[in-house]
Amino acid sequence: VAYLLTCDLHFLVFDKVKSISDEISARSSLIRQLARDLRTNKKIEIYTSNKIQLNFSVAAVDGGILSSRMHGIDLVLFRAVGVCFKYNDSRLESFSYVPEKYPQSQFESSSFLDEHEALVFKSLLRLKSELSAALLTIEKFSPSVFLFDGSLLPLPNDRVNKDSKLYSLYLEVISLYNQLFALSIEKKCILCGVIKDSRSNRVAKSYSIDSSDTVLCNFLLEEGERTADLSYGESDKQIENCQNVRFFYTKPSKNDLPLRIEYLSYDGVTIEAVSSLIHSLSSINDRFGYPPILVEADMCATMDGKEMEYILESLRSSDVSDLRRNSRPFR
Repeated sequence: VAYLLTCDLHFLVFDKVKSISDEISARSSLIRQLARDLRTNKKIEIYTSNKIQLNFSVAAVDGGILSSRMHGIDLVLFRAVGVCFKYNDSRLESFSYVPEKYPQSQFESSSFLDEHEALVFKSLLRLKSELSAALLTIEKFSPSVFLFDGSLLPLPNDRVNKDSKLYSLYLEVISLYNQLFALSIEKKCILCGVIKDSRSNRVAKSYSIDSSDTVLCNFLLEEGERTADLSYGESDKQIENCQNVRFFYTKPSKNDLPLRIEYLSYDGVTIEAVSSLIHSLSSINDRFGYPPILVEADMCATMDGKEMEYILESLRSSDVSDLRRNSRPFR
């Protein structure tokens, strides 16, 4: 009987998986056809991104973060690393790190946050860490280009109300954004956010297509092509120059999904320049289109879970208790 029940369960799972697979295939075929129609009928503007010779410095920042919850307290361990690559004739000539390749982690805690506030607390600390590292990197190396792994602006879920206990931390983050934008303009540094797995659907929605922009643009764009740029849209009015943030999609590699690129537009910074830079930096492999410097920053910032375990063990010796769901003596 048990064997027959197990077989029935496997068949049910198989049927469900096959149903989902068929649905995905049908949806992909539809989006592919819609993308082909948009391109054939020239309903959407598509441009070519030209490769350029790299003879300048490119910098980037990424952060690592670990978090845990105990009874009544949220714990966050984090760090950020700034990396600078100097190119000569499109070859990597030298590289440097800020503050160092594997910096000391920082630790913060906050008490009695609800579930949403705990997520915001974690995100704001990551942003504060990365923005601070970005400012140090630009000040030290004056790169021609600076890349973020992710958006150039805080996401809607990162915003907090004035009555929130996280509001002072939020204002610190906003201040760092303002400093970063001002410093980039002063140093004539091209500031970009590189989003590898965007879920935005703004472009697809404008054509009444039920799809993410990334999926649509994967069928729409060929290798080395990009869309037109658009204004970022709604953003935090406390951030000066936020209205000058624009975005577009580009496909630097044949067999990889497109990237969403956000950039700060000001005198001399054009989409043609930005798209050529990103294409030249990212088209290193036909299956992985992504700037190597961001890969390096990510590897340096990645954290070991043992660091958090050490802190948790230390706190368990005090009056702080594990969450009940994590401390039961049986599974």
